[in-house]
Amino acid sequence: MAKRKKSRRTPPPNLNNTASEHAPIVPTNSSAPIAQPEVRSRTRKTITKFGEWALKKAFDYLLLGVLAIVTAPSVAIYLYFRSGRAAWMYPWLYAAFGFIAACVVIIIMASLLSLIRARRKRAAERTINLEFQSEDKGYLDHAVNQAKSFKALNSLVNQLGEIMLKIAKTNQRATAFINFAKKTLTPYPNVLALVGQRIAARTARKLNVHATEMQTVVTKLHSTSDLLIESFTGYTSWYPVNTPEEAQVLMSNKAALERMLTVMRGSIGSTEFFRDSLRGLYGISQRLNTAANRMIRVTEGVVSFLEQNSKNWEQAIELIDQKLSNLSEQNS
Repeated sequence: MAKRKKSRRTPPPNLNNTASEHAPIVPTNSSAPIAQPEVRSRTRKTITKFGEWALKKAFDYLLLGVLAIVTAPSVAIYLYFRSGRAAWMYPWLYAAFGFIAACVVIIIMASLLSLIRARRKRAAERTINLEFQSEDKGYLDHAVNQAKSFKALNSLVNQLGEIMLKIAKTNQRATAFINFAKKTLTPYPNVLALVGQRIAARTARKLNVHATEMQTVVTKLHSTSDLLIESFTGYTSWYPVNTPEEAQVLMSNKAALERMLTVMRGSIGSTEFFRDSLRGLYGISQRLNTAANRMIRVTEGVVSFLEQNSKNWEQAIELIDQKLSNLSEQNS
């Protein structure tokens, strides 16, 4: 009877959920290659030095390249007309074209590298200036901004008037179409309702376009007017009033502001009348009601802009009066 082969018994599993004790893992140095930052910095410095050297050399040979491009074709044309035959020049054409191409490359490289260097220099200057940038404006800044913003404000006011004129024409045209439809289609009420709805829908589309244009102009008006008031106030605060001539300049500015303030107050009333007239569009169709709501909201923005600017210009007039009163006190 064969003997039974003895096998090694495996230890029973640990049922106590305790981790078996093992030797601690000792970290070893990794054999993976590590990038050396010094090599990259050296490569970057080498490329930078080569670029600066190439730029310097390109500038050295820039004038030579320009002269060569101008001279080589001139000499070739002169020789061609002088000799009367061009056959002997054909073997040299490749060399001539190569020479001209090399000169062109030199000029392009010089121009490109000079442009890159100039842009880098301007960027560095801007970065330095940002650290010392001042938020305070001087009287020269106020004077320039005052002239520009006043011109822009007049242009925007004219645009606003043109838009309001377009809106009035759109309403008049729609009213005329509806009256004509009523006269001709009164015996056909269904057809009259359909035609009237089409007229109202087209009018609503045009009013929405006008509302978008007016909203754009009003947004620009706010920023332009704020800049104008800031520049006018800053320049007036700086302006010296020591002589009667200087006081006369301020008095002329005050008279101009008072005229503008009168026109602005009158515009408030006319704009409010225009806003109230838009409420007459209610009840015709849903789309026309929506367009009227949008137009009324934009018109209210115009009214609030005029009211706020009236207060701001009143304060500017008070500033002029204060400077004039100070001059009178000094003289007395």
